[in-house]
Amino acid sequence: MPEIILFFLMGAAGIYSFLRSPDKAFLDIYLPVLILLPQIFLGRLFILPELSTSSATIIPIFIMAIVLSFSRWKFTFLDLLISVLIIFKVISEYYTWGTREATNVLAVQLCNVWAPYSLAKLYLISNQNLIKFSKRIVFLLFILVILSAWEFLKLGNLFIMLPQRLFYPGQGNEWGTLYRYGFVRIAASFVQTILFAMGLSIALFLNYWLIKEKLWTRSFKYLPLPSALRKSYILTVTLIIGLLATSSRGPQLATLVGFCFVGVGQARVRMKSLYKRLFFLGMVGLMSYLSLQSYFNANKEMASEGQSTVIYRMELLENYYDVVMQKPYFGWGRTGVPTIKGQKSVDNEYLSSALSNGLFIPALEISLFVYIIFRLLRRGLKDKGDQNDDSTFAFVLVGIFFTLSLSLATVYMGLQIEPLVFIMFGLAQGYLLSHPEEFYKNQVESYRIKYNYAKNKVT
Repeated sequence: MPEIILFFLMGAAGIYSFLRSPDKAFLDIYLPVLILLPQIFLGRLFILPELSTSSATIIPIFIMAIVLSFSRWKFTFLDLLISVLIIFKVISEYYTWGTREATNVLAVQLCNVWAPYSLAKLYLISNQNLIKFSKRIVFLLFILVILSAWEFLKLGNLFIMLPQRLFYPGQGNEWGTLYRYGFVRIAASFVQTILFAMGLSIALFLNYWLIKEKLWTRSFKYLPLPSALRKSYILTVTLIIGLLATSSRGPQLATLVGFCFVGVGQARVRMKSLYKRLFFLGMVGLMSYLSLQSYFNANKEMASEGQSTVIYRMELLENYYDVVMQKPYFGWGRTGVPTIKGQKSVDNEYLSSALSNGLFIPALEISLFVYIIFRLLRRGLKDKGDQNDDSTFAFVLVGIFFTLSLSLATVYMGLQIEPLVFIMFGLAQGYLLSHPEEFYKNQVESYRIKYNYAKNKVT
């Protein structure tokens, strides 16, 4: 049965890409599959290694994009960094486990990293695709939060239960429901609560930009609203409720940090505003560090649930330091990391990648975030501040990448989040390649003209 599902998705994506275009297939087929379907269920098709539904779906879209759009590709330094990341992961896996495992890692990296990054870079900053993409992400996460009411009422995760019974018997049993303060921590199709919180954070930032640029209509297409309510309010409140219902403190705090930057784009003196915010965050960071030290020094038997979580993550760094340094260059491989003091869950992407692939990989991951944030800050601070100013979007992306980079210190980068992270990298790179005035004109202004032309159309 998994093979039938993968074959159907690959066929649908390939036909749609051929009849319409790769960018439409990316938005209309790949994104819904990535967001709405859990990526824990795997199947094998032809000679390919085991793939998730999103990995299988993107293959024909990526191939069609190479055929039709390769001549448009502009090589950048970010391309090089991501290529080195993939290559070194494959080399380290080959060094540890041999050709078969290295081939599997290569396939997964191409489907979850390079293909999403490339398609986002090529297509999202053209033909108003950025607005379509942003609205699609917001609506899909909005739907997930609504459907998660079933999970919150302790009736089980529909996104795991239904596929298990219908298509994937025997898979997914290791993923259980998590609780905090007596309430279910919703995970929806993301399966893992922190990963779901990260997805909701991305949606909140994109929704903020859509609201600032007045790109939402007042009401839903098939759901008239009272004059006091607006679609944008409902979407925002629902996404915030979803983020709170995950009870994932790491992404919640990281989202607050990220939102400290989005207002810089509207400041009169942006550099001064940025310095103030950095100073404020520095003071908060210092106080947080001192607080964490008190957590770590607390008696474990007397520690609260929140303190226990922080202590566990700090002990991860302490306990696994020697393990990392035993194999600092190529790591232990994805499946070879030893368990120390019963800490099976390495809830830190940078530590996890150091254990699996060596110290070079987390250094490269951090470099990716530092590089793209620096480029976006420079773009946002250089804008003229006139009516064609696109700095709001620049600082929205800064907020997203700050949030993602901080959140990954509390969870591994897997399932839906890995492709989403590299979609955002591709989007940011495409945005940086565009001219500020052309970006605003091609995205925001042209979309408003189209909307005003068809006043009765609700988007």
